[in-house]
Amino acid sequence: MADPETDRVLHLLLLPELVAIGVVVAVLAYSLVADTTLLSSYSRGLRVAAAVLLSIDLIAPLAVWIDMRRRGDDVEAVWIHAAALPLVNVIGVAAYLQDRDRLGESSRN
Repeated sequence: MADPETDRVLHLLLLPELVAIGVVVAVLAYSLVADTTLLSSYSRGLRVAAAVLLSIDLIAPLAVWIDMRRRGDDVEAVWIHAAALPLVNVIGVAAYLQDRDRLGESSRN
């Protein structure tokens, strides 16, 4: 079980992280669909790739949170926070899935 103080700190960090990623995705999307010079110094392919990767950064913590709620687990902020970190979200989700499987096996025994 996670420490409540740690959970509170992670929740305080999580919201700004997700908002910042959302803003960047919105700016990238706007630069792709609107007739603007915003980010025009970057190629269209690079902007599309960045928008896709950052969208995954928004979807990964949501998927972890939904899975934890569906399974009836206590929503531990550490997993949601790890999944939201832009450069390590794949590792965070993989670690969560491994931990989930390990906990699932131990509860069946």
